[in-house]
Amino acid sequence: MVNTRLFLKCIIQMYYKASHRVTVNGLEKLPVSGPYIIASNHISNHDPILLGVFLNPTIKFMAKDELFRIPVLRSIVKKLNAFPVKRTGIGIGAIRYAILLLKMGEVVGIFPEGTRNHNGRQLPWKPGVGFIATKAKFVPIVPIAICAQRAKLFRRFQIIVGDPIIPFHSDYRLLAQDVMQMIQNLKSSVELSSTSCIVGQESIQ
Repeated sequence: MVNTRLFLKCIIQMYYKASHRVTVNGLEKLPVSGPYIIASNHISNHDPILLGVFLNPTIKFMAKDELFRIPVLRSIVKKLNAFPVKRTGIGIGAIRYAILLLKMGEVVGIFPEGTRNHNGRQLPWKPGVGFIATKAKFVPIVPIAICAQRAKLFRRFQIIVGDPIIPFHSDYRLLAQDVMQMIQNLKSSVELSSTSCIVGQESIQ
């Protein structure tokens, strides 16, 4: 099972490196082992796959519950270690499950904006990432920025890993705000070309 997973990871990595020229910066900043939270911006359907095969194949992702209602997609997202979360309301069930996973030493992936962001401007974020981190005994949060060239068939992706944020207070809203600011800073510092980084459809000069 482990060998099969590693084989698939290698195959998917080779595909993305060849077709999308994926590069990763700051991989050494990831904690050696869990528990920790990966918090990333969300620009495309590729994101969970990219983070899974290039960062940590054991990441358990929150995914919108609509995906689990479609027979074919349900089996795919389950293979990606995803678990459902309702995008309307609080989604307390998913939050409790994420906290449980972290207390078991797992790695949980969260997209704090709650949905895909197509224009590069930061969407209103949800405070769940801060709440989960504090309730799971103040686990580290690793901010991640995903950048991509302007929409193309095989656009280039770049993944930037930021320094882990160690929660030191119980104000989960402030913590979530700090995480989103760090992600924004990572996006703003990246250049996919000599002049700019394209995030979704927006250019950051």
